[in-house]
Amino acid sequence: MGTSNHTVVDYSLVWSNRTKDFWKSPRGTVIRIEVLVVVAAIALLFLAVFGSQRRRSRNFLVQKGRLASNSFNLSKLVADFMDQEHTNSNGSSYDPATMRGYHYLVDWPLVESKLGAGTSYATVITADAAQVIDIERIWLCNDMSISSDLKDTCLSFSLFHLLRRRFFGFACAESSQPKTHDFFFKGLLSKNEDGVIDYNRVFRLIEVELAFMYDFFFTKYALLYYGSKKASTTMSLVSATLVLILACLSSTPVRKIYFKPQVSLETTTADVIITALLLVCIALLELLQLLLYWTTIWGRVSFVCQYIREQTLDTRGSCCMRFKEILTKTTGVSNKQYYRDRLGQYCLISSILYDPNPSKAMHCLPIRILLKFFQCLNVVTLYPYFDPHNAIDYVAKPGKPIKLPAQVKEALVQFLERSQGILTNGESSLVSNRACHLLWACRQLHLGTSCLQKRENQSHLILTWHIATCYSNVPTDEDSTVGEELNLHLVVAIILSRYCVYLMDSAPKLLPGHHYDTSCVFSEVRKEAGRFLRSAENRYEAMKSLPESTETIFQSGVKLVKQLQEMEKGTRWKVLADFWTELLLYIAPSDNVKEHIQLLANGGEFITHLWALLTHAGILDRGQRNVVDIENALPAPTTRATDQPATHGNSLQRMVQQQVNPVQNVRGTPNACTAPSEVEGIE
Repeated sequence: MGTSNHTVVDYSLVWSNRTKDFWKSPRGTVIRIEVLVVVAAIALLFLAVFGSQRRRSRNFLVQKGRLASNSFNLSKLVADFMDQEHTNSNGSSYDPATMRGYHYLVDWPLVESKLGAGTSYATVITADAAQVIDIERIWLCNDMSISSDLKDTCLSFSLFHLLRRRFFGFACAESSQPKTHDFFFKGLLSKNEDGVIDYNRVFRLIEVELAFMYDFFFTKYALLYYGSKKASTTMSLVSATLVLILACLSSTPVRKIYFKPQVSLETTTADVIITALLLVCIALLELLQLLLYWTTIWGRVSFVCQYIREQTLDTRGSCCMRFKEILTKTTGVSNKQYYRDRLGQYCLISSILYDPNPSKAMHCLPIRILLKFFQCLNVVTLYPYFDPHNAIDYVAKPGKPIKLPAQVKEALVQFLERSQGILTNGESSLVSNRACHLLWACRQLHLGTSCLQKRENQSHLILTWHIATCYSNVPTDEDSTVGEELNLHLVVAIILSRYCVYLMDSAPKLLPGHHYDTSCVFSEVRKEAGRFLRSAENRYEAMKSLPESTETIFQSGVKLVKQLQEMEKGTRWKVLADFWTELLLYIAPSDNVKEHIQLLANGGEFITHLWALLTHAGILDRGQRNVVDIENALPAPTTRATDQPATHGNSLQRMVQQQVNPVQNVRGTPNACTAPSEVEGIE
């Protein structure tokens, strides 16, 4: 027994000594080096493939710490420049169609600026005018190398500069200027030769703008762009050259390397080939990363600005610029869509699933223990979402997100162009569609409160009209045939209605008012709907049996749908489509810039695109330009809004039409509408 143990110990010592000797031997050293080189090559390959997805940090404190110095200076310079930009083109010397007179900054020498003296202490650009690139210079360049796509990318980059100011708290001084209004409504929303607005281009400009915003906060491209491009290019080239030199040296015909007089190591051909290939791959990866930059949207802006500067100095035409031009026309991996191009959907009525026998759930031991735990903590009084008695009655789930239809984009752009930026919470669309008897459903939100924050909150309005829209979509016998125009209005109304409720559930901070108020209202209405639908065998018949009342939001929605059903079907869905189109535009302005940018990291929300779009139209908040203010100029009515005489409605309509163009039918192209079966009804 003792001999056996001694033998095992000897074998262990021998194995340990051999391992140590091999680790210290020249062959072991070479193997360690080759393993490290392989690991480094794999890491570089991973960086080359997924480097564009690398993010700095989602923690805003870290982001602000890294970007504080340069970003605040950049944003202050843009803000101070835009404060005086409108004075650079006096009178009618600007043209939004050709961008003449619009000196929105695109690129300028960052180090050539200073804080000006005087009472304003504004940051001014001290660089030569030839080095400052603005939208006017780019648009006036008719060279074939600067395509319309490149010009639009530069316009998105300039708009990104303007939008970024809001994150850093600087004012948008140009928002109240007529020049800004003309830039948006006569420039971006200008009609082509066929008299049609290219809404795809409008949303593409905003999408690329938000892509710049995403890259600025979450990727490395902004650091490369605002840093020294020559220095980074030189470093990449020098690094690649040194690696290639090492590869050449590693392939020299040295066959033996002597470490000791009695020990020699012969390198094999395989060692030389593997080492040389790995070093060549590293050099190629360095060059590849340098080339990929010029295929991104940041590289395109760099190319255009460099091209125009060389054109001014008459030094263009080099082979390097031609090679960059080829790269800018190549669609890189980083130019993919940052926006998911999908709309979240939440139908309050059809998403409520209830337990037909909740008593069975009460007998479940884990649920009873959980309810007792909630009751002991008194969670119900602290946070209204955790109501144990309602938790077992129903479960509400949002629907699956859908692809954003083209007709929804078109309807939003057309309504915005017709309204010229004068938006209400749906009232003007009702008046223009001669549906003044429905105005009560837009005004009850403002009753009984003097708090601005509560009056700003549109939760009551959204849920009231959403319930009415859901019940209006119940299929009936007379719905056998659906025309193209009717189908268009139906699709727009239902999709936007469900999207607004989805925002209440998933992104309440993007909506007007305090997000906690929004969540509380949504939770209570969901409970009320759950209690009502739990005992109803037929939801539609149960709705018809309810008496008309406005005591609760659910009852208000039922009253509204009964009034809507008295209208002709085509008119009803046009009223709903125009209402939801205007309401979504009305709730889009927001000062919560941080929340919008945080959501960009997860694909973004469509309302963020509308928020950016309205910012460039000079619409930063909801303001006071609504039907209520117009109506205040009229003599006070002697009856309630629901019983107002026709003369009052007609006078109100005439006054609104002086401010807002009549809402026309939103027509789509043939075969452009989704089939009615794609929009869920209420079962």
